[in-house]
Amino acid sequence: MNYIELFGLSASGKTYCKNKMFSNLKKKKKKILDQKIIIIQFFLKDKNIKFKNYLKLQLLLLFYSNFSILIKSFFKRKRTVKKRNNKIYFSSSKKKWYHQILDSVGLEIQYLEILSILEKRFKVKDKNLLYKIILKDISKLKQNSLFKNKLKKWFLENVILIEILKKEKDIYCVVDEGILHKIFIMFGLIKNNRSFIKRIIKYVDKYGNLYLVQSNLKEIQRRSFERQKKSNEFIYQNYQQIVKEYNNLKIFEKLIKNKIIYKKI
Repeated sequence: MNYIELFGLSASGKTYCKNKMFSNLKKKKKKILDQKIIIIQFFLKDKNIKFKNYLKLQLLLLFYSNFSILIKSFFKRKRTVKKRNNKIYFSSSKKKWYHQILDSVGLEIQYLEILSILEKRFKVKDKNLLYKIILKDISKLKQNSLFKNKLKKWFLENVILIEILKKEKDIYCVVDEGILHKIFIMFGLIKNNRSFIKRIIKYVDKYGNLYLVQSNLKEIQRRSFERQKKSNEFIYQNYQQIVKEYNNLKIFEKLIKNKIIYKKI
C-alpha cells in the first residue's frame, strides 16, 4: 500500500523511522513525496486555476520543498508544545522581520484554502463518517481554539491525502503523525476516553499500513531533554508525565488491537 502511517508517544522516534522508511522507498525507486507536496501537486492539476493563483501555488511548492526546508531550518522560530493539567499549550519565539515578510505573502492561508476546496471536492464531510464525528468531538474538547483549529486541519489534511493516494497509486507517502496518532492525542484529553474509542473505532476503515513506534521510557526522556535544549516540538514536563502517557498508550492499544491492523517497530 502506498500510504504508511506511524503512531506512538511523542519523542519515541517516529520521525527517525519515517526518514528511514523514506530512504528505503527511495532506494527501491519509488516516487515518495511529502504530504503537503502531494496535496498541492494534485490541486495544480485543475485546469481552471487562474494564472495569478498558479504562480502562488508554485511558490507554495517551493516553500514546502526539501531544499526550502533546509534553508528554513536556519531561520525558523523556536516552537514548543507542552501538556499541563490536560491542556495543550503552544509557544513560539518572537517573529523577526523575515517571518513577517513570509506572513505577508500569505502562503499558509493559501494552503488552507486548498484544503477547504479539496474537502468540498472529495465531499469529505458527507462521505467520511469518521471525520464528521471527529470534528464534533474536537469542538467539545476543553482546549483553546488554536489547538482545536490545528487538530481539525491535521485531520482534514490526512483524509485528503488518503483520498489522493487512492487515485495516485504510483506515489508513496510516510506520515509520522497520522489519523491514528491524532485519535490517540484526543484519547489522552477526553475524560470518558474509553467510551470515546469504543464509539468511533467502528468508523476507522483500513486505509494504509500502520506502525506503532516503540521506545523505552529512558530514551524518550533523553530525547525530550534534547528537545528542551533546542526549544523544539513536544516537551514532557517530567518523567512522571512520560510514564502517564506510556500507560495511556497501553490502554489505547488494548482498545484498538482487535479492530485495527498494525505492526510494532
